[in-house]
Amino acid sequence: MAGTCDAPRLLARAALLLAEVDLVLGDPDPAREQAMDAFIRYERLGLREGMALASRLQAEINLRTGGSERALQDARRAMELVEKGGYGSLVAGTSATLGEALAERGDLAEAEKRIVAARDAARRLQDPAGEARAIRAMATVLMRKRNPQQAAALLHESLKVYDKVGDKVACADGRVHYAGFLL
Repeated sequence: MAGTCDAPRLLARAALLLAEVDLVLGDPDPAREQAMDAFIRYERLGLREGMALASRLQAEINLRTGGSERALQDARRAMELVEKGGYGSLVAGTSATLGEALAERGDLAEAEKRIVAARDAARRLQDPAGEARAIRAMATVLMRKRNPQQAAALLHESLKVYDKVGDKVACADGRVHYAGFLL
């Protein structure tokens, strides 16, 4: 069986995807379990890139559920894995998540710095989805600065980009985020 050796990697990826879907569907507890499962599976395989993705998702889950300290720890771990591994394609999304975690902890100056770096990396890599993620993270900073009109405009802009690139999961997640800002 030629594909059998890929089974552990596929199971890790499946756990990560299930976590993303659970999060978008508003069910953070199974999302957290699946993300942790994905991290452990990637760690066993020695796949640091997957570990970074799982850590970033854990940070995003914790951001949604009010665990800002844990979100910051997870985002920093993800960023460290990305930087050490040289995973350029993950820089934008991971920097944006770290920026959001910093904003939630009240460190708005450092958050903006990270998010601008995320946006710049996305532009350099011609990664519109990464740029949309950075735009969405900047909206979080603007909400913290008590500027809901500009935040809503940025969220709307990020939704248009996600829609344009056809990222249905990010678009659905962005709409949930957008609705939360409007409430």
